Amino acid sequence: MDELIFRKVKTAADIRNLPRWVGRVDPQTVKLKRVIWPYHLPHEMPCSLTNCGTPHKDGVLIELEDGRISNIGHICGADANKFGDDFVRAKTAMSEEKVRAMILLALEDRQTLNSIRSRAAEVRKQRWTLGKSSAEVRSRVSDGLRGVEPSPGRSGRPHYL
Repeated sequence: MDELIFRKVKTAADIRNLPRWVGRVDPQTVKLKRVIWPYHLPHEMPCSLTNCGTPHKDGVLIELEDGRISNIGHICGADANKFGDDFVRAKTAMSEEKVRAMILLALEDRQTLNSIRSRAAEVRKQRWTLGKSSAEVRSRVSDGLRGVEPSPGRSGRPHYL
């Protein structure tokens, strides 16, 4: 499922409208597959664990082994009578993946930045070459126009034929 869907969760309604979302999860009968994404809600929403139900604003979206999606509090999932160490490991893996994604993005940005710097150096070199050529052209034109009298243009200002 597209991770961007989970990143857009802002309300309890957004969570309830997720594909395959369930509002009741019995940790004794279904295993945790992974922690998908953290969320912060403006209003409390109950934890979906059947042996919890604590209202919370901060939680995580989870995927269960059977493919269903749910939400649980960011702390209560670690309790021994809930998902315990599996939750802690899954939450750590999710956090590490987020950090890895940010590092890759930064590296990609650095490559883009280096590419832009390289292109800017090329443009500066071309501008310098063009400026040098332009000065030479002006000099030759000036040399070629010495001794030529300007004729008045329509505007009355002199121009060279």
